[in-house]
Amino acid sequence: MVSLLAVLEGRPLYSDIDAIRDLFEDAPSANTLKTFKTWGLKRNLAPGQAFHQARIQAIENMTRTRQRRLDQMIRQIKTLQTKLRPLDVSEKISALVERFNFSTEDKNEPGLPEAVAQIIRKARTYHHRTTAFLSDLALETDTDTYDKKARTITLLTMHAAKGLEFPVVFIAGCEDGLIPFRRSEDETGDTGEERRLFYVAVTRAKKELFFTWAKTRSLFGKRKKQEMSPFIRSFEGRLLDQHDVSGVKRRPVQWSLFSDE
Repeated sequence: MVSLLAVLEGRPLYSDIDAIRDLFEDAPSANTLKTFKTWGLKRNLAPGQAFHQARIQAIENMTRTRQRRLDQMIRQIKTLQTKLRPLDVSEKISALVERFNFSTEDKNEPGLPEAVAQIIRKARTYHHRTTAFLSDLALETDTDTYDKKARTITLLTMHAAKGLEFPVVFIAGCEDGLIPFRRSEDETGDTGEERRLFYVAVTRAKKELFFTWAKTRSLFGKRKKQEMSPFIRSFEGRLLDQHDVSGVKRRPVQWSLFSDE
């Protein structure tokens, strides 16, 4: 439902579009949306921009029939946008719940009705500020439910890790352009704020801290070489024990839910 609301507000990720595909009549196939995403990323188009361009020009490697089905989904989204535009956030969510039966009990999602009710209650405080609601919802965490005694791997964003500590911490994606984040080579963001957030992540470790980075990575549909994050390079050499594992071949391991190993 949150993905659908993001799409209707014109601020979706491509993953949001994938998530809502089955909600619409005669929906485009998963392969069609994959082609659409590749085409949009190749042109550096945000999903909302790609929607607009897809209605006025042919999409590379997509047949007319597939593009018509994509256009049909886009038209249904546009119709919903028009109907929901005058409503505040909670009214929009209530209308979507009724339209798509989100409140119906699902055997695979037994807590769904209560989760929907919680979202609606939260939305009432935002009035017509849908963008702010989506942003705050994306940053919301469940750290209050974190069980320190549980023998599990905890996956968190740097924001969500504030106030928590772990014996061992892995910080992945420590590459220039990701940490600190940049959409393009020329973009300069608030590296001071990102450095402070990185410091939060570093200080979550009690005993051991691991940084990982890739020499190459697929970004926006392109394979490119990556450099180590400048935040890592700022550490004194004596504090780092660096290992190159790019050439190490590992034997696949079959994990079992019923094994104690």
